[in-house]
Amino acid sequence: MFARWMINAVFLLISIPLHSQIGYSDPKQVDSLWQALDTTSSNREVTQIADRLLQLMDTTVYSLKLYDIYYRKGLSHQNAGDFPRALYSQQAANRIARSMGDSFLIAQSRYRIGTIQYDQDLNESAREQYEKVIRTF
Repeated sequence: MFARWMINAVFLLISIPLHSQIGYSDPKQVDSLWQALDTTSSNREVTQIADRLLQLMDTTVYSLKLYDIYYRKGLSHQNAGDFPRALYSQQAANRIARSMGDSFLIAQSRYRIGTIQYDQDLNESAREQYEKVIRTF
C-alpha cells in the first residue's frame, strides 16, 4: 500500500510540469491555481479554486489531476457539512478512478463516499461502501 502511495506521489510530481501540455487554456493561471490549492486550508477557497481549475481544463480527458480536483472538492464540501455536494464530487472522483482502472484511487474514493454517508447516519450505505473498499484489493 505504501508503494502505491509512493507511485502516485511520483506520478503527480512528474506530471506537474506537463499539465500545460494536456489541454489547459492558460498554463500560468493553472500553475498558480494548483499552488493555491496546495497551500489553502479554507474549504471555501478549495471549492472556488477547484471550480476554476475545472473551467480551465479539458474535463473529457480523465486523469489523475481531474481525480484530484474532484476528490479535494468533495473533501472540502464534506468538511463544510455540505453532504450532497460532497457526495456528488466523490462520485465523480470514483467514476474517474474506475475509468483509469486505478484500484487505489477507486478504494480511496469509495472510502470517502462511505464516510459521507456515515456522517449522514446512512450506516447501511456506508457499510456497503466500506465492503466495496475491502473487495477492491
